[in-house]
Amino acid sequence: MATNFTFLKDEWASVYNSAAKSERLVYTDPRTACFHARRALELAVDWIYEYDDELRAPYDNNLSSKIFADDFRDNLPRNVFVKVDYVRRIGNEAVHSQRRITETEALQTAKELFHFLYWMARGYTKGTPTQFDGLNFDENLVPQKQVSISAHTYQQLRQIAEDAERAKTEEAERKRRIAEPTIDEELERLKKQIAEAKKRNEKFPDSEAKQKASAENGKKGGRPKKVA
Repeated sequence: MATNFTFLKDEWASVYNSAAKSERLVYTDPRTACFHARRALELAVDWIYEYDDELRAPYDNNLSSKIFADDFRDNLPRNVFVKVDYVRRIGNEAVHSQRRITETEALQTAKELFHFLYWMARGYTKGTPTQFDGLNFDENLVPQKQVSISAHTYQQLRQIAEDAERAKTEEAERKRRIAEPTIDEELERLKKQIAEAKKRNEKFPDSEAKQKASAENGKKGGRPKKVA
């Protein structure tokens, strides 16, 4: 099935999977779509922190602390940061608020996620960033409502989110226990590759970024307020 997030598949498979799920459920289950968008955002942010040696992870391990940390926020163009915060906020509401999440909100969340991940791909790809030139979010690729899929209730989604967070914590602990010097050496090698790629990719400015930002984001003034 065609998706707006295919460009992530080769280098960021886990981010791709969550982003594609979000897009697929925009009209069928908006609440769950926003949950998966937030999940894709979190995976992408964690990847950036892990492989970008210029960023220092904050003491608190939650998504809000990570994206509002000065190192991370200063690494992003202002208009891209606004998109990141939008996805985080709507994703949080999808899980923690019983208010209705609309199809319009789910679609906008998918768009904002796309632009952040487009920025990430251009900045961190091991290939040539110009391979992503011309990419735009195509609403025609968003599937219409699928009657064969039942929407999750608020309570069901809360349980899914809690299970996912528990699994994430357990996996992190498992990796910590089995960590060996060879793993650390491989991580350092990958970090060096990413640093070299990031520096090289800065030589290829995105000429379409400002146009995309203004078209999708509008004129949002002021610094976003941190919400725990």
